[in-house]
Amino acid sequence: MNRRTLQLASLIAASLAGSAAIMLAGGAPALIDILRLAERHSVILAILFAAWALIANCLVLPAGSVSLIAGGASLGMFVPTAIWFAAQLATAPLLYRAGRVDRQRVEAIMRRYFGPLTADWVARAADDGVWTTVLLRLTPVLPSAPATLIAAATGIEFKAFMFGTALAGWVRPLYFASLGASIGSIARVGTAETALSIENLWPLVLVCACAAGMLGFRLWAARCSANDPAARAHAPVD
Repeated sequence: MNRRTLQLASLIAASLAGSAAIMLAGGAPALIDILRLAERHSVILAILFAAWALIANCLVLPAGSVSLIAGGASLGMFVPTAIWFAAQLATAPLLYRAGRVDRQRVEAIMRRYFGPLTADWVARAADDGVWTTVLLRLTPVLPSAPATLIAAATGIEFKAFMFGTALAGWVRPLYFASLGASIGSIARVGTAETALSIENLWPLVLVCACAAGMLGFRLWAARCSANDPAARAHAPVD
């Protein structure tokens, strides 16, 4: 077992163990209770929230949106957003290295199991790494860790991935933290069901759809340009 495989196996094992621990402790309500205990001490609350943000962005764990709602209810929308976004940027390089796969190998697998057309679109999406990363970061139901692993596995360049993360990685945290800030106090959150009841994912879905449409148009335009004989005739020759 090589180092990268060991890192991925460790990530999966830690995610499963962490998810099981959260469920055994009571799930999202337990996280809200912990944050509620520290609500009167904003510095302690911010430290606890930062520690949880690092863990949640490294692993695939439930209750990320609920945590942001609870944090926003107590700390306002900007502090939890900044903490979560910083944790996302800090953990992204580690996850990216763990999920990095040889691009030619990925293309060969895609061609074998999904056909050449799908492999071609995936390769073009990887070439347009910034917009593809923006789409991954805006997808409402895709946590940070899987988004990073998908970007690495599909061959998106690291610089493009980090730039796309910097462009769009703050949008979802800001949205969920602003929902919490609209409550005004974590004591009013009550239970995880209460927190989830105020979630309205449609704004995020619409933003994600716009990003997907833009990426789709860019990929279609690139494909048309590649298939255009006039464009190939004027292409520079190495």
